[in-house]
Amino acid sequence: MSVSFKSFCLAAGVTAASTMGASAALLDFTAGPDATGQFSDGDGGFITWEVTATGGTLNTNTPIDAELPLPAPGGVLALENDGVGVDDDEATAQDDQTLIVTFSEAILLTGLHFLDLFIGPQGGTESVSVFANGGINLTAGDPVEASDDIGVAPDNGYAFRSFSDIEITSLTFIPGDATDDTTGDFALAAIEYELVDDQMDPVPLPAGGFLLLGALGALSVARRRKKA
Repeated sequence: MSVSFKSFCLAAGVTAASTMGASAALLDFTAGPDATGQFSDGDGGFITWEVTATGGTLNTNTPIDAELPLPAPGGVLALENDGVGVDDDEATAQDDQTLIVTFSEAILLTGLHFLDLFIGPQGGTESVSVFANGGINLTAGDPVEASDDIGVAPDNGYAFRSFSDIEITSLTFIPGDATDDTTGDFALAAIEYELVDDQMDPVPLPAGGFLLLGALGALSVARRRKKA
């Protein structure tokens, strides 16, 4: 069988997925407990990646607890564990937790997979905002939101967001607040990407989106007001 993908992935959790684009690959955090790794850059070298956390200790090794199977396109995930969280299997808004994934060279973002995003019994909807390259809000005005009612089949909290070949060197993930129990959270499951080529779309200028520091400040103020 011939391989039509641009890169042969060497790190655990990095796979080529036949259900994605012809040159797309998957950095799958549900495939194993690695917090760092590398994959081919298609030119004889390697691109390294690392996941870090704020607000607690990075956790990459929680057994999967989602009800399976996942809806499409979640079938590409290994689902050996529950993805990446902070302290436990989720990054939590109440504790100002975030996840950051950095790459040693630019790649093209084509999709993001999440778990543990739920709609609560009273309709509160968990969400996550995504920032690229330290400041560009890729989800400005349109965060990735839950579509799964907690406790109701399929009860897996799965969500997916596609992107059009956006050049990135880092991604920052911030949980939203909107839940019935005041604790919004999510788990990062996987990143779909392609290697950079002449078809890439430029990331919008910072003036076109909310800056990360401003967004973090606004979230912090809002949370303090809620607690007051």
